[in-house]
Amino acid sequence: MASTISIPQLNFAANTYLTVYLSPSSPYLSGQHASLNSIHPDISHVGPLGVLNDVHIISAAKEDWGRNDIREDILAALQPTQDNGIIKFEVLKEPQQRTKRNDEL
Repeated sequence: MASTISIPQLNFAANTYLTVYLSPSSPYLSGQHASLNSIHPDISHVGPLGVLNDVHIISAAKEDWGRNDIREDILAALQPTQDNGIIKFEVLKEPQQRTKRNDEL
């Protein structure tokens, strides 16, 4: 029996999402910290990206992300260090609706 992959529903209208790539020695994987929520007070841990235990999704409210001071604080808190075990992070882009092409030859 195959297991179901659960990917959380993302609300791009209300939030900005980031993926955080963690090293195997990251305290966020080993349980030494409560969760990725402890990185910054304006982010929320959404969950792992599918079955990838070392890639997690975090979110910040659009209104917070829109403020330069808060966005810069969040980005500074996510900078990779040996202590936090963050390898890298990326801001997720909202998926675009694909347009259907006509089958004209």
